[in-house]
Amino acid sequence: VIRPQIVFPAGLLFVAASLAFLFGEFGYLRGIEGRDIASDMALKVRAVSEALMGAGLIGCLITFLDLRTRAPIAWQSGIVAFSAACLVALWAILDPLRAAAVARVMFVVAAIACLGIAVTIALSGAIRARASLLFFASVVVWTVIAIAGAYELINPGLLKLAVSCGLILVMAIATLTLMRFAFSQGVIHSKFFEDSGRRALALAGAEQSVWDWNEDSGTLHVGPELERALGVPPGQLIKGGLKAWMALIHPADRVSYIAGVEAAIRRGKGRFAEQFRLRRGDGTYRWYELRARAIAGDKEHAARCIGTLSDITTDKRAEDRLLADAVHDNITKLPNRALFLDRLERAMNRATNNTAEQLVVMVVDLDRFKNVNDGVGHTMGDSLLLAMARRLAPFAMAEETLARIAGDQFGLILNVADPARDPIAIANQIREVIAQPIEIKSREVFLTASIGLVEFGRNTKEAAEVLKDAEIALYEAKRTGKNTVMAFNPAMRDNRSELVSLETDMRRALERDEFEVLFQPITRLSNQELAGFEALVRWRHKERGLLSPDDFLGMAEETGLITQIGIYVLNESARQLGIWQRAFRPQTPLFVSVNLSHSQLLGAGLVDEVKAALAREDLPPATLKIEVTESIVMENPELSMQVLDRLRRVGVGLSCDDFGTGYSSLSMLQRLPFDTLKIDKFFVETEQDSDAS
Repeated sequence: VIRPQIVFPAGLLFVAASLAFLFGEFGYLRGIEGRDIASDMALKVRAVSEALMGAGLIGCLITFLDLRTRAPIAWQSGIVAFSAACLVALWAILDPLRAAAVARVMFVVAAIACLGIAVTIALSGAIRARASLLFFASVVVWTVIAIAGAYELINPGLLKLAVSCGLILVMAIATLTLMRFAFSQGVIHSKFFEDSGRRALALAGAEQSVWDWNEDSGTLHVGPELERALGVPPGQLIKGGLKAWMALIHPADRVSYIAGVEAAIRRGKGRFAEQFRLRRGDGTYRWYELRARAIAGDKEHAARCIGTLSDITTDKRAEDRLLADAVHDNITKLPNRALFLDRLERAMNRATNNTAEQLVVMVVDLDRFKNVNDGVGHTMGDSLLLAMARRLAPFAMAEETLARIAGDQFGLILNVADPARDPIAIANQIREVIAQPIEIKSREVFLTASIGLVEFGRNTKEAAEVLKDAEIALYEAKRTGKNTVMAFNPAMRDNRSELVSLETDMRRALERDEFEVLFQPITRLSNQELAGFEALVRWRHKERGLLSPDDFLGMAEETGLITQIGIYVLNESARQLGIWQRAFRPQTPLFVSVNLSHSQLLGAGLVDEVKAALAREDLPPATLKIEVTESIVMENPELSMQVLDRLRRVGVGLSCDDFGTGYSSLSMLQRLPFDTLKIDKFFVETEQDSDAS
């Protein structure tokens, strides 16, 4: 455990030299192998030992007090003194008498200096200096005794005994000082005890407990920390052993726990991990993870398994929440489309094997929910969805499913084997319940619903096909006027399935960046110079190629996606316009006209979106033009004029498209803040042009 440190060689040098001095004092150098060598060798050994005692004492001063860090000048002086003492030891081999005299003087000076330096450093609060005071004081006391004996101040009969016993006591104190360093500041403390304490604190901080299974003796040890964490009586696991431990494991987890431990025993080595629940004192369960290692025994099987137990209840709950969120809607907490299809598939399998069951799948879509959501705000819109989910919940009985399968669409899986449960009647009841007003912010909100339903036929194989048929019926219900119920008919599959598929693709088109903005140039008739562009949106479908607005904008209006598409076109047009103006036309800037739909014009965030685009691209005033048709404005003229006036004040040009095809009222035109009119070609087309066309 103890590795060499500089304090140990210094202390060893002093002790070894002291032992050599004692050997000389007690006459062990006489009579070796029958020869008397005391006359010459004893003098040399004594002189060398006395010189090395001084060197060892100086070395102890340097290392015990860590002079290199605390007193660099004293450290440098000590190194010089240590080197001088070593040179005196070498000199003693040649001239023992003179060398011994010099060594004794050096030892006296070193003893006094060591004690003085130790006291000085100890007064500053150094722990190592305080621990060394007894050693250096004992050396000074022994030195005083030796000097007194040399001057015959002590009885000669007691001199040898006093000097020898005193030196032995000094060596003992030196040994105790070294051991104190070893256990308090040395390697043992820092590398063993400190490391063990660190491991124990780490286990406690990580809320882990030791688990130790001895296969040979059949005994189990679990740390007392687990008893406190579980809230069980102290000593229950320690005294009860394996039986008490197995009683705490959840019955559903015992088999996997035993199988995991036995498999590790059979392997004989390696790591393993198991997760199981442990019962707390109040009867609830918490999840724990066992991570252990098998220790090989004499045979091929493991003799012991030891590891740690960690509380993973929080992680398990988070994992359960993630799994629940993956198959449930965050707002209504109903199953989502994936779970709906899974349950539909299971219900279809049951119905196939049980002719008594008759399944009906309904898709309920809230009419005009997009407009209501924009009007009341998304937070209130979420509240509306939650209210609708609660209204629909009573229609789904046990073993039936209600789910939110899209933004404002709900799906139901019903068993209508009972003749009293007519699917059309249930659908009409759903319409009536949804049509009841909802009070939000002291005002009533009215919603209606379109419903498509399909009866499950035993020849249908895929759940997705059944849901698709219900969606086709829903699309037909919305097409015929909304707030209606439509049962699926195979004749609806002609092209409506393609429309449903197109709607699904359009919902993902923005995420896939499939929409493109093309720019049609506009020139001045006076000089044929380029004046600007009109932004035109196209959809580059991955299977159907480039689609024109007529192919998808009508559906975008119905589904509410027109607003997102319009924002994309607005931002892309502003971005491209900024590039052109900065690169080609800094003096006479170009303009770009962007068409708006009715829902965009009356949407809550239009003005903010336009402000952000203008600020982001630093566009000159009136170069970004908003273009709306006359018919859109006249659907709600008062609100439209308010929005158009706000747009003009933020620096947007306003253009009226297809003027003359609707009201054609010049008096109304005076009230509208347009600065550009796009007159229908009917007003400028001559009769000859009409015949030619």
